[in-house]
Amino acid sequence: MDCTINRVIADAEFDAVDVRTCAALTGKGLGVLTEIDAIATMKTIKKKSRTDSHPRRGPRTSAEGRRGRLR
Repeated sequence: MDCTINRVIADAEFDAVDVRTCAALTGKGLGVLTEIDAIATMKTIKKKSRTDSHPRRGPRTSAEGRRGRLR
């Protein structure tokens, strides 16, 4: 089951398609509620994961994971 509608617009730049899309939504009484800069978001998540997380604890190899760490 597909949950998305995908379109490839080969003859236009991204910014032009963005403007056209927003104009078409506005014409129907709709609009964009929020825009997310995915690249900046991923950089922030990566940076936070290095500084705010606890050290990972787990098996070093899959064999250790199968045996279990507690005996």
